[in-house]
Amino acid sequence: MGSFKGHVLPGTLFLLVGVWHIRSSMVRYMKNPKGFRVRVWNPVPGFDGRFKYTELYVVAIGAFVDMCIELLYSTHLNSSTSSFMVS
Repeated sequence: MGSFKGHVLPGTLFLLVGVWHIRSSMVRYMKNPKGFRVRVWNPVPGFDGRFKYTELYVVAIGAFVDMCIELLYSTHLNSSTSSFMVS
């Protein structure tokens, strides 16, 4: 079982991305209900397209950081109990 600290970062990331998806979907639906389509990702509008892929970077970097935290700071993978590496 994981600790509270181990669930805060991924949970916050999922919450933020989920709120972003809901907000973006609602805005696109209200702009054009007949032409509305569900998207896998939502480009960030404005700024001359410089931040278009921000959502993809946040998800990819967040997943990488979460995996690093799980592997490097996990309580069940410390050096005194690493018997799974010996066999």
